[in-house]
Amino acid sequence: MPVFHLIFHAYRSWGADHPEGYRQHGRRGLIPSDLGIARYRGRLARSAEVVFTSEVQTIFVETALEACSRREWRLHAIVATPTHVHAIVSWKSDISESQVIGSLKRLMSREAGKVIGDGLERRFSRGASRTRIKSRSHLTELIYKYLPQHTGVYWCEDVAEQK
Repeated sequence: MPVFHLIFHAYRSWGADHPEGYRQHGRRGLIPSDLGIARYRGRLARSAEVVFTSEVQTIFVETALEACSRREWRLHAIVATPTHVHAIVSWKSDISESQVIGSLKRLMSREAGKVIGDGLERRFSRGASRTRIKSRSHLTELIYKYLPQHTGVYWCEDVAEQK
């Protein structure tokens, strides 16, 4: 059963002028900040930078929970912040992580658009970061240490079961 840590970034939330550097599709690792590329991309952008409000964060978490349960995927934990969403997801079928990513992004964005009615064309940047989790210790660290340290709406299956 594959278990993945998926990260969906808000549209234009991590530009080429980011102090830590930026990422380019098709290239591995961080590339040093580049103000010129940031300006160029800003001119090409379809809309302004997207920031997820607490209301949108809650919609994302609730939508991911519902989507995973309907598809018999397991959502271990999720945190939605103003600039990105982390989800720890596993599944038993032979569906690819790309299909899981596409489904979750599409459903979360669509539901937020219906509820908020802001008319945004894009909420998420293209693609997503994905890391396959291969050990129980890595999974435990992500769920109980890494995700809870983010500021935003957090949900964990163990905590939900205790309520």
